[in-house]
Amino acid sequence: MLSSPVPLLTVSGLLVSLLVNNVRRGKTFYRASVFLPMMLSVSVMASIWVIFLQPYTGILSVVLKDIGINHEIFWLSDGKLAWVSLFISTLWWTLGFNLVLYLAALQDIPAVYYEAAQIEGATRWQSLRFITLPSLSRITALVVVLQTISSFKIFGQSQLITGGGPAGATKTIVFSIYEHGFHSFEMGYASAISMVLMLIIFIVSILQYVFLQRNV
Repeated sequence: MLSSPVPLLTVSGLLVSLLVNNVRRGKTFYRASVFLPMMLSVSVMASIWVIFLQPYTGILSVVLKDIGINHEIFWLSDGKLAWVSLFISTLWWTLGFNLVLYLAALQDIPAVYYEAAQIEGATRWQSLRFITLPSLSRITALVVVLQTISSFKIFGQSQLITGGGPAGATKTIVFSIYEHGFHSFEMGYASAISMVLMLIIFIVSILQYVFLQRNV
């Protein structure tokens, strides 16, 4: 997994923030609805999704049966679906963080830009492309770097939702550090992996930040 979900997490936060920012009624409600999961601990979040994704008695299975899909889907027992489950749960849990950052950046864009574009006959798509997205480039660079670091550090979801399974398919680097350090008591090996991981995160973050800043 690692940095692979970063583009989807970033784009999802951008799209939801654009939708919420354009809502005229109930804007506070939608903001709170998206941000509330961020206030849950990882154990509570994991428990919710384990219950939700159970193959026979889970809420998702019940909903699928109600719409005519009677085939049981083992979300947490299939290697590929387990990763999908971890990504969806992580997206639901962390989307509010990106939403807050993007909403703050959207509100900092001067309204006069859009008024001038409207006078010149620009469409909504043109305003989005030539005003909104360029104005959000710096905050996007920040979101990408923060999400990359968070993706490298994924542990709680893997341990509590899938237990690293099936057959170790969803074990992350931090999960391996935990197993070597606290199960096998190979503290030296676990420490070495931790130092390498820290170095990788540092290098990737610096390279991303430099590259993105050059293209802002």
